[in-house]
Amino acid sequence: FQFLFFFFISGMVIPLQTGMIPIFKMGVALHLIDTRTFMILLYAAGALPMAIFMYSGFTKSIPREIEESAAIDGYGKFRAFWLIIFPLMLPATGTLIMLNIYGIWNDLFGPLLYLKDPSKMTLMSQIVQFKANHQSIDYGPIFALCVMATLPLIVLFIFTQKYMMKGLVAGAIKG
Repeated sequence: FQFLFFFFISGMVIPLQTGMIPIFKMGVALHLIDTRTFMILLYAAGALPMAIFMYSGFTKSIPREIEESAAIDGYGKFRAFWLIIFPLMLPATGTLIMLNIYGIWNDLFGPLLYLKDPSKMTLMSQIVQFKANHQSIDYGPIFALCVMATLPLIVLFIFTQKYMMKGLVAGAIKG
């Protein structure tokens, strides 16, 4: 399992820019360019290294005795995980969800590279293309769109910041 862990964690070290051309060629070969399915697959694959890193650190902080007491109570490994361990991992899960929401919401290059149809693009790439084809750029409407695009994330962060910080810190401490 150690090799598999380091294999997935190595995805955090490799820069995204090194894979743009091979990913594009793969999307063309699979006929997935200009589909939301391709973007979902890319976002899921991009989230794996951080998720594995956070979950492995978080599960190391969960006492082994909890799993042993579940086994004594007659729980199998699968049932013990879903009913006991996974609820304890909710702060880490919430943190991962929040970090991924921020990353997907603010993604600019993915939709510009892999999507052609403007109706499928994310908000940030729509803002870039709002006035990109004109000779003169009116920055007022663009800045207004940027502020409006940021407001949902700010509101989301205000309501979830204590859970997010709790999830980030909890996996770092081993008691």
